Amino acid sequence: MFQIVVPTERIPPGVGYHTSVSALGTLQASQHKGQSVELITEDIELIGGPQIENYPFKARKRHSQDYIRQYLHLRARTNTFSSILRVRSQAKMAMQEYFNKEHFINIDTPILTANDCEGGGEVFMVQPLFAEVGSHESLSTKYFGHPAYLTVSGQLHLEAMASGLSKVYNFNPAFRAENSQTRRHLAEFWMVEAEEAFLSGPEGLQNLMNRIEDLLKASIQCVLDKSEEDVFTHWKQNECTEELVKAALSLPFIRMTYDEAMTLLQDNSQHFQTKPSLGDDLGKEHELFLTKHAGNRPVFVTDWPKKTKAFYMRARDDNPDVVLGVDLLLPDIGEVAGGGLREDRPQVLRKELNARGLIENLQWYLDLRTFGGGAPSGGFGAYMDGQGGHRDGVSTLPRSLMPGTCPSRKRGVDSQIPQKIISGNKASGKVLLREEKKKLLSISECSLQQQATTTD
Repeated sequence: MFQIVVPTERIPPGVGYHTSVSALGTLQASQHKGQSVELITEDIELIGGPQIENYPFKARKRHSQDYIRQYLHLRARTNTFSSILRVRSQAKMAMQEYFNKEHFINIDTPILTANDCEGGGEVFMVQPLFAEVGSHESLSTKYFGHPAYLTVSGQLHLEAMASGLSKVYNFNPAFRAENSQTRRHLAEFWMVEAEEAFLSGPEGLQNLMNRIEDLLKASIQCVLDKSEEDVFTHWKQNECTEELVKAALSLPFIRMTYDEAMTLLQDNSQHFQTKPSLGDDLGKEHELFLTKHAGNRPVFVTDWPKKTKAFYMRARDDNPDVVLGVDLLLPDIGEVAGGGLREDRPQVLRKELNARGLIENLQWYLDLRTFGGGAPSGGFGAYMDGQGGHRDGVSTLPRSLMPGTCPSRKRGVDSQIPQKIISGNKASGKVLLREEKKKLLSISECSLQQQATTTD
């Protein structure tokens, strides 16, 4: 990015903040601080018409993220948001390069699925747009006679692929129907997930943590090398982030068991609004305390109580109430990745599925362990949006990514997309039919074309 220098008398009428121009001139070394080159303009032409007076963004004025979110369709023009998207793109390419180097196969897992991966019920159910009004068919069977959901994770599909390909990964959107208004949760976000065969026992869990740590460090370093200017834009706005990132790159991630973490938290329980309780999951304040206590370094927490994790987690041979699971916590953020080893014993898995009432829908998942035995495997999922974001050293990255959708944020382009349109109205040509269902959240996305603009 560089500035163009134009004599005042050559500026065309109508040129304003974020207008598009075509400039012809000589590129030369800049004498100004913070830029290496500048364009001495000989000819400049206004493209796309003049800027209107009520344009929401103003030059030399700092706009808050909440203000910018009111104009979702325009925010790609701002320096902050455009740099976030460039960094996000570079981070995604860096991870793909890592997986390719490590001989992982990329899999596109389904977006529409019959599986509720976690079994928690916080899913979006799918039905045809033009479902017959007044139909007595239940909502759960309106997808051609069967229930269908927007995916919450591609993990189960990746496990199926790993049984034949050994090492697989995906980049996929995920959808959660939690009606949460916090900055930690999005109704729509992207994840990278990986599954690897021939991981077993405590040693396999250590190897899985090595994989996660190597992936994140390689991605961070690649982003720093190739997107230095964009990263620096955010480091100027987030004090101490540079030190946190450098520490993450140069030092090994801390590893502790759940019991060790809980002992530490209970010894410092006076610092928490919610007291840590042995056997329960960790809250956000607990996660942040652990990373701060570790010297603001990333922390792996392993060996979790069975009741806190999903049915597919492999129990320890020496303690069936503890599973070989892992969460990765980052400073200032908390949990950004989770995973573990998978239960590979058919008889144990069958018992778990029966106990949770999942055997009918997940018989195929049991088959993976039954036919040919199935190699033991492990895997993880890491947030591209939502809860994660330190790959580029930007602690605010998950709060402003597009097209991540939060239940309370339907402004700009999103707010104009109808939930259902029925043709036939002579006056307007269409009628908006609003269907309100209890706990059914509407989601939408907008696609924006990249635009050439002047800088903000």
